[in-house]
Amino acid sequence: MGPSRRAEPAAGWFRAAFRRLVGRPQRVIGAIVAIVWICTGACYGLPFSIPRACRRASVFSLVLTSGGQAQAVLPQLPPSGSRVLDLGGLLPASLEQDLEKAIESLERDTPYRFRLVCPPPGYGPQDRATWSDFVKHVGQYFAQEAQWDPANAVVLLVSPRTSAGRTANPLNFSVATKLTQRLQYRIASDTFTKISNKYGDRDFVMQTGEGEAAALAAFNAIACLRKGVCMQPLPDDEARSVAFGSKAAVSTADALEAAGIR
Repeated sequence: MGPSRRAEPAAGWFRAAFRRLVGRPQRVIGAIVAIVWICTGACYGLPFSIPRACRRASVFSLVLTSGGQAQAVLPQLPPSGSRVLDLGGLLPASLEQDLEKAIESLERDTPYRFRLVCPPPGYGPQDRATWSDFVKHVGQYFAQEAQWDPANAVVLLVSPRTSAGRTANPLNFSVATKLTQRLQYRIASDTFTKISNKYGDRDFVMQTGEGEAAALAAFNAIACLRKGVCMQPLPDDEARSVAFGSKAAVSTADALEAAGIR
């Protein structure tokens, strides 16, 4: 008896609310908009909690992704083992082969890993819709190699771009954080930035070409890693000679002594 009496006022309230909504179409539309807004808010972190509606919206987002609108179409990479990914076609074949040999020699004699990546048009850092997927794609490619060690890696990104209508520096080094810490008394933290600025200078790139500039920067970085002590970019002749040399990187003790710290 008691529960039925308590239910009657509630039922009456709903009937009255329904009659008011039916009598005014604007209110019906407003109620529908409110419900949709609340359900959407629950899925995007707003202060509402409707788990079932959120799950349905998540399924809808997966349908959109499977349609190809949220995931970039990734470029095809060469068979595993390439240390130079020139997907932009900037490097002459001879330079690419020389770089592969220099990197192979570096990795055979030292613990360092060096890679050069040139994205194809439409996949550079300025292309927000594709860049993140491209980086993951390349990272998975390098991870297939048994000798790959991201903690000892230096990656040179070569991505032609413009800034404010002018040609910008296309060279950018990415150095593993732990490697930077280990090299702090041997290779200055800004050495790779100096190499990038030297060979990525607008006038230099216009004179030599993007591919040649990228190769010279790569040889210089490889030579610095192999030499073991490097506070400034090396002269081109020395860099190329050291990059193809057989001498491994010097020990930490020798590096500290050469730097005048010991």
